[in-house]
Amino acid sequence: MNQIKYQKGYKYRLYENYKCKLGIYPKEKIVCQFGSLDENGNCEIYAGFMWDGCSGPTIDSKKNMRAGLVHDFLCYLMRQRLLDRSWHPNADKVFFIILKEDNFYASSPYYWAVSSFGGFASDPKNKREVLTAP
Repeated sequence: MNQIKYQKGYKYRLYENYKCKLGIYPKEKIVCQFGSLDENGNCEIYAGFMWDGCSGPTIDSKKNMRAGLVHDFLCYLMRQRLLDRSWHPNADKVFFIILKEDNFYASSPYYWAVSSFGGFASDPKNKREVLTAP
């Protein structure tokens, strides 16, 4: 019998590739099925990447969507052990910078929350389980 493999917990799917410059510089270029990040901080997230928006008791809006996307991608790289977890505080700062760029009114409380409670998101122990059906 054929089975499907899937993961739960996502709300959004990126429709087009997204490029940005980050203050995160891995020792060598990272390339995976969902994007890339090079030694100069050039990041590209590929169409099809899925994320859950800003976590916690938050409301997703157009002004925090981009920050959530980039932060979730960076946490994905860390969970997969492609990017060292020592970059997590920088990922949180990137989140804050993008919120400010996008004129998100609650950028400071969101930054406080993600930097205080979001460390689990980059922990490899928290990879999303692959499920099968039927």
